[in-house]
Amino acid sequence: MSDFAYEASVWNKRVQVALDAGNQLAQLGGRLGDIASANYFGVGCEEGSVLYDRLRRLIDESVRAVTISANEALALSAQCTAAGKDFPAADAMNATELARKGSRS
Repeated sequence: MSDFAYEASVWNKRVQVALDAGNQLAQLGGRLGDIASANYFGVGCEEGSVLYDRLRRLIDESVRAVTISANEALALSAQCTAAGKDFPAADAMNATELARKGSRS
């Protein structure tokens, strides 16, 4: 087999890794959003309210970033799945072309 030949098992592993990463990141985003769901720093305490607001902004930004990464990983998995369906035909076509060129030499 050529070094460039498509290997379904290797490509399927890539699909699964991206899918697992996307799912785990999505779970992480959900759990991360639950952190500091209430102000434990002192209601009515100016410093406590400021600290809580800043912490919530940081958490919310982190949840957005993790969610974006989860969606990108899931999209990558879908793209790899779609591309993997084209590889066997592309390999066969390239093998035919290489054999044809090799026979002319």
